[in-house]
Amino acid sequence: MCASLHICLPVCGLVDAYVEDSAYVVRLLKLMTENIHTMDYLPLASVATRRFEDTAVTKDILAKMGATIHIDDSFRMSPEAQFAMGWWFYTIDVKPEAIKSMRNYGMIQKDGRKAAEQLISQIQSGMDAAGCDARVRLASKPSIFARYWSWLMK
Repeated sequence: MCASLHICLPVCGLVDAYVEDSAYVVRLLKLMTENIHTMDYLPLASVATRRFEDTAVTKDILAKMGATIHIDDSFRMSPEAQFAMGWWFYTIDVKPEAIKSMRNYGMIQKDGRKAAEQLISQIQSGMDAAGCDARVRLASKPSIFARYWSWLMK
């Protein structure tokens, strides 16, 4: 008596998932309700770089942005960078109250672009100014190398 259930998950927007197992649905809903109050950070960006040293530059840029708005730990990087095919991958998360403060301090303008896109462009321009070859992309978008990975896995 396990019918196919259609549920929407709030992971970086709405993601549709078709689930066949009702026990899995129960575990998933329990996990979501337990973690909804402990989610202090939201995924902001995915970063890909060829040099591991660029992570230090990223930390400096995020620390300067956090110091501007006077919020401790407003950004965080994923604790472990992943290495694949000569590239380092890591994510950047942001606190929701940091985004509000950035609007108040004028770091984010209401010019029709999303706040996340504006933050990513600021991070990317800081990395370009430091001479990094890193590429920063919105976290909910597909990976920069999604086409390469799909070709590799064929």
